[in-house]
Amino acid sequence: MKQLHILLREFRKTVIDGKVVNTNIGTTAHGPGILSLFEKYLPECDIRIWASAPLSPEMTKMMSRSFPHISFVYGSLKEPSPELQEAVEWSDMLFIGSGSCILENDVEDYIKISGKPYAAAGIGYNEDQFPVMQKGAFMYFRESQALADAEKNELNVPTGFLPDGAFAFDTPDEATAADFMDLHGLEEGKFVCCLIRNRWTPVWEYCPEAKFDPKRDAYNKSMIEQDFAPLVSAVCRIVREKHLKVLLAPETLPALALSRDIFYNMFPADVKDFLVVPGHYWEADEALGVYRKSLGIFGLEMHSQVIGIGNKIPSIVCRTKEFGSKSDMWKDIGLEEWLFDFDLETDRMRFPDMVMEMLSDPAGSRKKVENANRIIDRAFLQFRDFMREYIVSRHS
Repeated sequence: MKQLHILLREFRKTVIDGKVVNTNIGTTAHGPGILSLFEKYLPECDIRIWASAPLSPEMTKMMSRSFPHISFVYGSLKEPSPELQEAVEWSDMLFIGSGSCILENDVEDYIKISGKPYAAAGIGYNEDQFPVMQKGAFMYFRESQALADAEKNELNVPTGFLPDGAFAFDTPDEATAADFMDLHGLEEGKFVCCLIRNRWTPVWEYCPEAKFDPKRDAYNKSMIEQDFAPLVSAVCRIVREKHLKVLLAPETLPALALSRDIFYNMFPADVKDFLVVPGHYWEADEALGVYRKSLGIFGLEMHSQVIGIGNKIPSIVCRTKEFGSKSDMWKDIGLEEWLFDFDLETDRMRFPDMVMEMLSDPAGSRKKVENANRIIDRAFLQFRDFMREYIVSRHS
């Protein structure tokens, strides 16, 4: 018998035409990642997912294939559907999974309606949300800086470290990934993945209610040459010295056009022949299936690399100040050598050499990844032990 009924608040980001849609494979991976974590480490927990709206057909297919036994409820507790109301009554607690923040209104509504506890794990720290964090049964943070900030400010609830749930995302769509590779002429072990992004995600490009921000747009454009130059240098060396293909992999929907219209055109003709620019965006499970066939991942993103490390793929993170503290995850799991601050010229200059070292020393890279996963697994086990003590305390 399941000992704890958890209502997991996930799939809460972009809603378009009444459906939750995937515009960021990292955000999409949080849900299936945290589910995999619970199923592996805490099978005594029974989980239902509370999503903002029904999932898109593509996301529904992903979840149905990997987690056919997981049920969904949708909507808001301001005017809950009978299904959502029943799920609240069924639940023992509300659980906020991985992500940067807590949805305060949902938490407050849940507590008010049910009188039951809520908790969060694998999250970032936001000082503005300190009051609602203090109401949690426990708070587990995804990086040491977030945990330190919470403890410094005397959160006064049980706290700990739980790596981002996307580390546990392990359900690839291998068939769709194989079709993608065939379409783009990619062969297993003969390509690497490079990711780019703007400093600020241009949400106005895909979210109907988001207004165009001229200041952020101008800033994004002003930083492209500085931010992309080290990646161009690394890719050119990979092509010319290793004769490998490079997939310009889109973690976010806006990155697809950014790669096609700007990044690709920054390369000389002899290198362009080795570049692959996808013609369509993809779901997280398709991306994982492709990543698993690559030699490594690098670039100006975070969660493709999180997914990569969790699946034993060498992965280098390039950060800027807009990342906040989430890039500290790489320090926390022993991969500081693979973390580059692109606001620092010294890091931008030495970055291409590290990419080449990662690819030229597969045994050394594999050891780094194995060490990182030992740290991640240890943190998952510590969270398991905490949760089991929590479950026991509820029944005592």
